[in-house]
Amino acid sequence: KQSFEKLDASIAAATRKLSALEDLRLGLETTLRFGLNAPGHFFLLFPNKPSTCFSSEGTRILEWFESKLQASCLETRAKWIAPPPETATFMLSAVYGMVTFGTRFRPDLAETFLKYRKNVTQNLVESFKA
Repeated sequence: KQSFEKLDASIAAATRKLSALEDLRLGLETTLRFGLNAPGHFFLLFPNKPSTCFSSEGTRILEWFESKLQASCLETRAKWIAPPPETATFMLSAVYGMVTFGTRFRPDLAETFLKYRKNVTQNLVESFKA
């Protein structure tokens, strides 16, 4: 619960409510930063993978991404390649993969992910717009 509260507070502080798409990108960036800086807490929220959240807190994070995707679709009139629930799961799974790779297999790359997180998350968001 404390891990969720930390991530939730970080996302709330990072999002600027300028646009749903920008909030989505900032939410992804914040989640990536949180995961790389506090992998133990991140993996408490998502012990296996985001698509099988066992905690209600992890599910709420996934639902936040889904709501931002739905709002982004309406805001930009973009056609997404998959429905928002599946797309949100994929996006959060990509962040999960980066955190896993950056902290478990190549800790030296965690700093690189943090340095370029805006580019990584922007590319992730852009890849889903039609």
